[in-house]
Amino acid sequence: MKRISLVGMLLAFALIAPVAHAQQYTVPTLDPCAYSSKSSAAINISTATTTQIVAATTSPVSLKIYVCGYWVSLGASATIQFEYGTQTSTACDTGATALTGVITGSSTAPTNISTVANMMTQLVVPAGKQLCAVTTTTAGQTGYLTYVAAQ
Repeated sequence: MKRISLVGMLLAFALIAPVAHAQQYTVPTLDPCAYSSKSSAAINISTATTTQIVAATTSPVSLKIYVCGYWVSLGASATIQFEYGTQTSTACDTGATALTGVITGSSTAPTNISTVANMMTQLVVPAGKQLCAVTTTTAGQTGYLTYVAAQ
């Protein structure tokens, strides 16, 4: 009788143990910038303003905007800051949220800022939001931005 009980307990433990100690696996998330086709947007700003760089994607579904890299040439003392938000009357005027700090060019010469070397996700804009650039001077800010719109 003891042998049957012991065998029964071992059998029950063998059946329950894998369930109780089952490992949880997480499916790896791939960087959209690493495997998706990219789009580009021009940056060409010469006023102190907020400018839409990439429109919100809403059809057929809202998608996130993954910024894969950017190259910006800032005129002397020019500034640029990337943010996201929605538009009520002007670009990113509702719920504006900074994605970067203020990037400031040299006070004496143009400054080039680049993050395009590794082409991995640099910034992420939530679904349904537009990507904007805020500038505070009339010195020119020119360049481009590469991105992927994905879920």
